[in-house]
Amino acid sequence: FDEHGIEDEIQKVFEAEVELPSGGHIVIEPTEALVSIDVNTGRYTGKGKKDAEETILRTNLEAAQEIARQLRLRDVGG
Repeated sequence: FDEHGIEDEIQKVFEAEVELPSGGHIVIEPTEALVSIDVNTGRYTGKGKKDAEETILRTNLEAAQEIARQLRLRDVGG
C-alpha cells in the first residue's frame, strides 16, 4: 500500500475538500438530510470575461467528473 500511495488515497475519501487539476476544489459536506457539494474555481478566474467563462466551464467539467468519482468512493446514494 505504501509503495503505491494507496493509504494516502484512502485517507482522501474522508476529507471534505477535494482538489481539482485546474486549481479549483469541491467541498463535500454530508448531513442527516442531504450531501452538500460546493464547487469553487480557486483564486484564478481569468482577466477578461472570456477567460472567466472558460475557467468556470473547465472547473465545472472537472468537478462533474470528480463528484461522480467521490460519490462512488464514499458510497453516497439514496
